Amino acid sequence: MKWLIIVILMVLFMGLVQASECEDVITPNQTCMMTTPYISCSIYNYSIINSSGSIVESDSLTLLNGGVYYFNFSQPKGGYVVKLCDQSTREAYVRGDDVSLSVAIIVGLVGLIVTVFLFNNSLGDEHEPLKFLLYCIMLFLGVGSVNISRILAEEVGNTALTSLLNTLYIVGTYTIYIFFGYVFVYILYKLLQFKGVIPK
Repeated sequence: MKWLIIVILMVLFMGLVQASECEDVITPNQTCMMTTPYISCSIYNYSIINSSGSIVESDSLTLLNGGVYYFNFSQPKGGYVVKLCDQSTREAYVRGDDVSLSVAIIVGLVGLIVTVFLFNNSLGDEHEPLKFLLYCIMLFLGVGSVNISRILAEEVGNTALTSLLNTLYIVGTYTIYIFFGYVFVYILYKLLQFKGVIPK
């Protein structure tokens, strides 16, 4: 009877272990079990390296079965590389629950930009003030889309795409500054012309 209870407890324990194993999309700061393939080392340990190349965790592996080991993984959002004692590596991406929502927002913004652009092109020259306003709206929506995209790329741990989008976001931000600087100078110029300070 005692052995039967032990076997049942072991089965239940294995079921819990399987249920808590890390999935493809890991929730931020939620502990899950990450298993290794069959490995052979003199000292069984692991290191977790973030996207900046810094070691954020280093500890010993726990034997699961035969040459298979495991450790508990819990990290904030970002991309990580798990390095095992045999020098093998595995990538791990910790993503927020709002990833799909961010993608939906980006798609919606891009769709809105295309709609505004098509509507703007359909207007005649008599609607110049409205066309100018729509150009401003498209510029803001474009920079906003890039900003959300770079945040999303950072969450999924894609450093190359994050770097590219950061550059595009900086360019877009300065474009807005230059654009509104030009608008300010143009309005000031027209106002001085109206006052007769500058000849028409």
